[in-house]
Amino acid sequence: MPCLLDGEVSAERRRQIRELIEHEKGSQVADLHVWRVGPEHLAAIISVIAAQPHPPEHYKKLLATHADLVP
Repeated sequence: MPCLLDGEVSAERRRQIRELIEHEKGSQVADLHVWRVGPEHLAAIISVIAAQPHPPEHYKKLLATHADLVP
């Protein structure tokens, strides 16, 4: 269930972000919040459970395909 901050971001958009992270074998998104921080910019907090965790920079690179997500 999205929280109040997530209200402006579509469920489809949150699904796309979740799938990018979970595409890696053994990774699961435990918690995801995405919110608007500007007219064309989004921010996200993502909690990942992974069999073989990577540093945050790895996940940021995965999300780089979404140009509107602020790194």
